[in-house]
Amino acid sequence: MKNALKILLSLLLIAVLAVPIMAQGEARWRKNMILIYVPDHEYEPMMTNAFKEWEGKLRQKLQFYNYRASKLTNQKDSQAIIDIDVKFGSISGDEAKNGGFVSLQQAGSGAIRHAEITIVLKEDEKLLSDVEAKKKNDEEIKTIMLKQVGKAIGLGISQNPQSVMYDEIQENQVITPQDIENVFVLYNWPYYRPLKSK
Repeated sequence: MKNALKILLSLLLIAVLAVPIMAQGEARWRKNMILIYVPDHEYEPMMTNAFKEWEGKLRQKLQFYNYRASKLTNQKDSQAIIDIDVKFGSISGDEAKNGGFVSLQQAGSGAIRHAEITIVLKEDEKLLSDVEAKKKNDEEIKTIMLKQVGKAIGLGISQNPQSVMYDEIQENQVITPQDIENVFVLYNWPYYRPLKSK
């Protein structure tokens, strides 16, 4: 009886210690419903659309729910457990550029517990009067937002210059089929490539 108890405890200990080892891998969410908080801002609709674009491309395997829309309020409850928190900042000066960055908090198993996306917007008087400059600026911001959402779900940098995940922001970047496949692989979802039309 004593030996059986020792064996049982040993097996239990091995199982407990093995779980983190087996679960380790690249950072990703361990759930498919992600609560986001996008504050009231001029660029809030564009940021919300960036989440929705990823959601659609991923065939709703990850779903993003906006805390503000669900609570019908602009204020965040201090007790709310937000998965992805978005912040907007600004920068001015001759060398100012739009940009963004993501901060991830991970559990020991590699699971993402929380992400914070910061979108930095350049302040430029020219954007107030030049419609073409404003349009080009907004396209750049949209690309930055898509890239930051990609990083917040665990994607790394792409080598494809046409991808929003490419290291440098360029015109006409999109979420590529390879970006989508990379997410499916990261999350261990079955992936079926769309058939090419003849």
